[in-house]
Amino acid sequence: MLTFMDAARVKPALSTNPPSEVDRLSSLPDCLIFQIFLNLMTKDVVQTSALSTRWTTLWKDVHGLDLDTEYFNIHEAFVSCVDNFLERNRGSSIHLFKVTYDSSNKPDLVNRWVDTAVRLKVEHLDVSDILSAQDIMMNPTV
Repeated sequence: MLTFMDAARVKPALSTNPPSEVDRLSSLPDCLIFQIFLNLMTKDVVQTSALSTRWTTLWKDVHGLDLDTEYFNIHEAFVSCVDNFLERNRGSSIHLFKVTYDSSNKPDLVNRWVDTAVRLKVEHLDVSDILSAQDIMMNPTV
């Protein structure tokens, strides 16, 4: 299984298209690509960076995060990814913030993430704990 952080090390495949064929995927406008990305899990969005040199860093500009702690071998890497996403989007609004986390590791992080996402005017918020069926206590402003 390709991990979230391994996507940057994947070598792009050589094109098998004949020279006369147009690469329609790469010619899509960024706004449409971002709309497609918002419907994918973040790990899959990051993996698209191997499709084209144009897409190498395009995934970083998506205003949505759909991340599950189970895709990370190290909890700190998961925390770092969520923190980096929120930091990159400071000053703009977030379309999607979906995080599945493990509450046995630093449960106060989730409240900080939710508060930050709310300040960034998140449109769709989905926060789940893999260990508990109970809902987390949300700030009343949410």
